[in-house]
Amino acid sequence: MRSSSSNFIGFFSWLKSSSYFSNHDMEQLLASLGGSSGVIENDLYISAYELLGCALVEKNPLDVIKEFLAVNEALLGENPEQLYYFVESIIDHSIVRGASPESLIAIAPSSYKPFLRKRFIPR
Repeated sequence: MRSSSSNFIGFFSWLKSSSYFSNHDMEQLLASLGGSSGVIENDLYISAYELLGCALVEKNPLDVIKEFLAVNEALLGENPEQLYYFVESIIDHSIVRGASPESLIAIAPSSYKPFLRKRFIPR
């Protein structure tokens, strides 16, 4: 099993290499946590994933967010102990912008769906 730091570094590198953020953008987003190195040194992984999820939503229209979740479903489900918080943040901030929680949960990694339904669609 990979460590939290290696999971974060791998995800951070992947996201940085995507067209969604530049390296500078990502370090700026994590500046309040001490940058990516501060995240690792202080075990602030959940906060970092939440910040990155929020920033992704703020930077992109809803159709891009939905495509991101759908295309990357398998990758986002690989590390549920941490990446759940990234996906939860994406859904949370998308709902604030007017998105339907049901439509976003439908394209989230399947292992997250019961928790996301409980969080965003209370009965």
